Amino acid sequence: MWRLTLVAFALAGLIACESTEHADHVAIVDVNAVARALGRDDVIEQRIVSANQQLTSQLLEVAQSLQQQLEALQQTAGDDDAARQQLAQATVKANQQLKQTQRAAQKQLEQYRAGVVSEFLNEVRPHAAEIARERGVKLVLTAAANLLWFDATVDITDEVIAALRATAGNSPGGQPAD
Repeated sequence: MWRLTLVAFALAGLIACESTEHADHVAIVDVNAVARALGRDDVIEQRIVSANQQLTSQLLEVAQSLQQQLEALQQTAGDDDAARQQLAQATVKANQQLKQTQRAAQKQLEQYRAGVVSEFLNEVRPHAAEIARERGVKLVLTAAANLLWFDATVDITDEVIAALRATAGNSPGGQPAD
């Protein structure tokens, strides 16, 4: 029994050593904290808000155009059942077209948002990779909602912020170099 306990402790020690060894191969970057620290969160948000305003303006133009078309059809239509039916069909078709345009605009905004975020991640990525290589890290994850907990020793967020600030200071206009 004593030997079995000794073997169990030895195995537990080996497993603990091995998992500690692999834990050093992972780093975490909180890209939201990086964006906030660099003031880029406001820039990113403003770009998205601006794109949303442009798309909203375009949607209003489409809605107004469809409304004008319906009003013109209503003025030229007679009072008989066929004219009312034609107007009802045109109204349904206009509503469908407007909804389809709204869905397309929403999709376009989501793609734009993803592109803006991707641009920022592409700016962060080389700095995170360089810091990770210096630490002997094999994997860098972003702090996200699905990351429940991590040890602060694997967090390289502050180092990434410092690297990006250093790069911004060396490029024209204080903006990070491409």
